[in-house]
Amino acid sequence: KDECVDVTPKMKAEDKDPVKKSPIKYVITDGSPPNWKTYFRMQEDNGTLCQLKTIERISRSRGDSSIKPYFPSFDLTVRAYQTDNLQRKDTAKLNIQVTDQNLHTPSFSKKLYRGQINEYPSLKTNDIILNVTAIDEDYGRNKMFHYELVKNFNEGFRIDKNTGIVYVSRPYVVDRELKSEIQLEV
Repeated sequence: KDECVDVTPKMKAEDKDPVKKSPIKYVITDGSPPNWKTYFRMQEDNGTLCQLKTIERISRSRGDSSIKPYFPSFDLTVRAYQTDNLQRKDTAKLNIQVTDQNLHTPSFSKKLYRGQINEYPSLKTNDIILNVTAIDEDYGRNKMFHYELVKNFNEGFRIDKNTGIVYVSRPYVVDRELKSEIQLEV
């Protein structure tokens, strides 16, 4: 099913005749890249742009990993014309920049991480416990995420929100006689 999308600014043409106002129709007359018809059509009565199918990222498969997949952009030529006189027409250019949708959630490389630490007083503030890692399959800013400790034993630990490195923040809460295993949740 077509998904009609808003474009900014809205495609709109007017008949400036003071008395008789003729209905106006809209049509896409040209575009690039050449496969634009695969993805777009225009509702002729109101100039609404409709997307016909999902636009996939373009990947370059020449072995160059520095070239990231990207979305194509489209340049369309739209003609508006009066139905009572086809010679009364005008055209406008429409540039479409496709953006990534946030479809994926971050996922950890492992479901369970284990670390070993000494107890206080050998344990010091800012000692590194372990590093958790996650990835997000989206692109651009939709790929960005932050790590956060949601379960933190006596606030004794902290996590670097960008790297996933878990540090000791309050070493004196780590006492093997009171608790031999500490569980954190990221």
